[in-house]
Amino acid sequence: MREKRKNWNPVLVFILGVAIAAGFLLVMDGATFLASCFMILPGYGMTVVSELTASVYILIVLLALGYIGVFAKMGEGLLTGFYIGGFMTAYCIYEIIGQFYIQSMSGDGQVQPAVQIFLFAVATFLIGFNEELVFRGIILNLFLDKFGNSKKGIVTATVLSSVIFGAVHLTNIFSGVSVASALVQAIQAAVLGGLLAAIYLRSGNIWIVIVAHALTDFASMLSSGIYGMGDAIDSINQLSWLNFITVPIFLIPTLVLFRKSKLQELEDKRNGIVVIPSQKSCEHTAIVSLILGMIGIMMGCAGYGLAFGVVGLLGSYTAWKESRKRNGILIAAFITSGAAIVISFIACIFMLGVMPQVSDMSDLMRGFQ
Repeated sequence: MREKRKNWNPVLVFILGVAIAAGFLLVMDGATFLASCFMILPGYGMTVVSELTASVYILIVLLALGYIGVFAKMGEGLLTGFYIGGFMTAYCIYEIIGQFYIQSMSGDGQVQPAVQIFLFAVATFLIGFNEELVFRGIILNLFLDKFGNSKKGIVTATVLSSVIFGAVHLTNIFSGVSVASALVQAIQAAVLGGLLAAIYLRSGNIWIVIVAHALTDFASMLSSGIYGMGDAIDSINQLSWLNFITVPIFLIPTLVLFRKSKLQELEDKRNGIVVIPSQKSCEHTAIVSLILGMIGIMMGCAGYGLAFGVVGLLGSYTAWKESRKRNGILIAAFITSGAAIVISFIACIFMLGVMPQVSDMSDLMRGFQ
């Protein structure tokens, strides 16, 4: 059946992709409406209900189109996959630490009950799970079946699926998001969709982008989900034209992942050609990991070195797995990356646990003066 899609009209294939995305939105909205008629759930409870309902729709579409196998494909493996998507891995860690630090120091909001936090965590995971299956697992693969596994076909499928991914975020206007904020979010989402597509195709593992997407949403809505400051709509309405800075931030790693040599490797893999990493490539990975580990140590005292250390360690593992020769650079990469993680972890505990207490004590002392 998938072979027959090559002969389908490209316009009809694109319309089918749009229809699948529209069906996803309609199922969620319908589930939310029906659930609200019978129950009132706190916090992100209603989001969990709508996302779970949408998951059923997605599984049906996966089965109907023959893409249910995306769950079982491990591609390059989880650890190597997170290194391939190293930018998103680091970005998610950086954002989560930063958001927790800002909230702990500001003193605004109040930590929500455990049940509320659990529902928030489940909701963000389901959002990442559903959206990645729809836009990468189904729509991207649908376009690849039509446009083929050539470099041109891969880029075309990535661009079209990312445009649809960005466009669906414009529907947030009907949920109370301002037009300006919705437009900013749509453009951000389109560029981010391109990056997630590149990571998915290079890693060959849908779980990598599901986790990355879920953690990105977790960080962006952390203030509402954990500290009870507004809701998801309030978080989106905070977007302004200044947030366009994320466009080049997401676009640059996308271009790196899709650079000429790697796009050729991807074309070969998708056409059944076995690609064995060269020793030079493994040595390059080891050097990059060593540099990341060193940066992580230097930034460790601020807590933000954790992201560099984690990606450096993932790169060290990847180089170790693929390399035919283990040298001092690779061992040094392991050591520096591990040290960066330990130093940064200690710094994070101090930043998130001790500094807010010191700040509260300072405010109390000033109150007595």
